[in-house]
Amino acid sequence: TGLRLELRGDYRGFRLKPGERLEGDRYLVRRGRDPFRLLEEMADELARANRTRLPRETLWGWCSWYSRAQEINRRYVIDSARLMQKRLGGRGRPLVLVDHGWQAARGTLGRHEQSDRRFPGGMKRLAGEIRALGGRPAIWFSPVRYNGAPPFLKAHPEAALREARSDEALKYRERPDENGQASYFLDPTHPQTRREVVRCLERFSGWGYDYVKADYVEIPDWFAYRHHDRRTAANGPVNRALFETIYPAARRLEMRVLACITFNDRLAGLKDDQRVAHDTNPAAGPGHLAAMATTVFSRYFYHRRLQHNDPDCLCLTGRPPKKPEMSEGEARLRTLVVFLSGGTILLGDDPALVPEERFDLFRRCLPVFGRTGRPLDLFEADGVPAVHRLEVPDYGDGRVLAAFTNFTGQPRTFRLEAAAPDLRRPAAGLELFSGREFRLEAGESSVTVPPLDAALYLLVPELGHPWLTGTDRHWTGGFKGVVDRLAWEPAGRVLRFRFRNLFKHPEARFWIQWPKGYRPAGVRTSGAAAAWEAGGVLRLARPSISENIQISFKTGEVQKDV
Repeated sequence: TGLRLELRGDYRGFRLKPGERLEGDRYLVRRGRDPFRLLEEMADELARANRTRLPRETLWGWCSWYSRAQEINRRYVIDSARLMQKRLGGRGRPLVLVDHGWQAARGTLGRHEQSDRRFPGGMKRLAGEIRALGGRPAIWFSPVRYNGAPPFLKAHPEAALREARSDEALKYRERPDENGQASYFLDPTHPQTRREVVRCLERFSGWGYDYVKADYVEIPDWFAYRHHDRRTAANGPVNRALFETIYPAARRLEMRVLACITFNDRLAGLKDDQRVAHDTNPAAGPGHLAAMATTVFSRYFYHRRLQHNDPDCLCLTGRPPKKPEMSEGEARLRTLVVFLSGGTILLGDDPALVPEERFDLFRRCLPVFGRTGRPLDLFEADGVPAVHRLEVPDYGDGRVLAAFTNFTGQPRTFRLEAAAPDLRRPAAGLELFSGREFRLEAGESSVTVPPLDAALYLLVPELGHPWLTGTDRHWTGGFKGVVDRLAWEPAGRVLRFRFRNLFKHPEARFWIQWPKGYRPAGVRTSGAAAAWEAGGVLRLARPSISENIQISFKTGEVQKDV
C-alpha cells in the first residue's frame, strides 16, 4: 500500500493581471512512525515560522454567557465576581469575562461605543469594580459582524463586505439573527474597518479592560466576496487579515486576545488564546457534548505551542425548565474534558446556583496545570477519543494520570494499561473522583466507566520508601502548584512536603504509601489538625494557605489501616 498526498491552494475567482505575481501557501511534509510526535512537531514548526510568543499563564475565572446570555447587568456581574472570590478564599486573580449583551440595545452587534442603564456608570466603572474585587476585567466584542444600523456602517457603508457579482452588502447566511435583524460583515481588508477595530480596542483599554474576546469572526468562502484589498484576501482567509489588525494593536495596548474562532493554524502568531471547539452549550445534549469534546481532544497539540487552548466554559448545573438536569456523571465528564485540554478554565454557571460538591469539581482544577492529555486512541477511535494519558513530571517519580471518557449510553470497559503501558510495577493507584486506592502488580487491570461519565486514575510507582501517592485537592493528584518541597529524608526517616492551599479548601486528604518494614510514628503540621484514616490516608482539617507537613516513620510491620 502507498500514500498519495494532494496539496491544493484555493484561488477561485482570482485573476492575475499581466506581469502580476501571487505567492501561494507554503507546505511542510514530514513522515514518521509516531503520529503524536508529528502533530506536536508540526505545531512547533508553525509557531517558529510565525514567531509566536505566548503569555506564560493559562487563565481561569468566570464568564457571564451561559448563565444569563444577554440578560446581564452590573449588579449580576459584580455579585458573581464577589461570590467567586468568596468561594475561592479571595486568592488568585480570576478573569471576569463580560460576554455578549453588555452593549447598548442588548444583542446589537457592532455597537461598542457604550452600554446602557443596566450598567450605571458605564463599562469603565464596572472594570474598576472588578479590579477592586481582585479580578481581571475582560470584555467581548464583535469586530466585523454588525446588525441593525450601527453608526459606523451609516458613516462608512463602503466598509461592508459585498457580494462578488453585485454591489449589495453581504447578509449573514441570508437569514435574521437571534434578534430578528439582518446582520452583515465588514470587510477586514478595508482601511475604515481596520481603523474602527483599533478604535474599539483603544476604547476598551481606556475603560480598563486588558483581555478581549473577539467573536463572530468566522467568514466562510472568502473568495465569493468582493474585498477592498484583493491580494490580501487571496493570500489567506480574511480572518487572518482581521487579526493582523487586532493583534498588533492589542500588544501595543498590553491587552490579551482570545480568538473565538474554531480553525487554528491560519491565525498562528496573531492571538494569545483560541477557542478549539464550538460552544459547550449544556442544554444541547450528549451528542453535542461528544462532538465538542472530540474537537477539543484532537487539537491538544496546539496548546502552548500556537496558543493557549480555550475549550469553552465549564458548566456544571442544569436548571429546569430551561436546561435539563445534569447528572453527576456528566458533570465529571465535562470537568475532565476541560481539565485534559490543559487550557483556559472558566466557570460558566451562576456562582450562586452551583452546589458546593459541584463547585469543588471546578476548584480542584485550580491552579491550572497547563499540560494537555494525549488522546491515545485518537487515530483508532470510532467516535470520541476515550483513552487519555497525562504525565505529571514534577516529582521525577514516573507518575502518570490515566483518564477514560464515555460519551455513550452504555457502560464501557477499558484496560488501565492502555493509558500507561510503560508504568513501573508495583504501583500505587488512586481513582481521583471516588478516592478509591488500590495496588497495581503484574497482570492486566480493567476499569468500567458508566454511561456519560468519566474516570481518572493517578498511578505512582512504589519507590521502596514512604512517599506521597497524591491528594484529593487537585485533579493531577498533586503537582508543584499544589504540593511542593516533596522529599524523603532516609537518615531521619521523615517524609516532608508543603500543601499550598491557594483556593480555600476546608480540608484535604493525602494518600501516603509505605512499604513493609515502615510504620508512621508522628505527624507535624503548620497548625492544621491532622488525623489518620483507613488505608494510609492523612486528613487535614482547616489547613492554612501554606501548610508544611512532616511525617516521621519507624521501622516495623504495620497494617495500612492505621
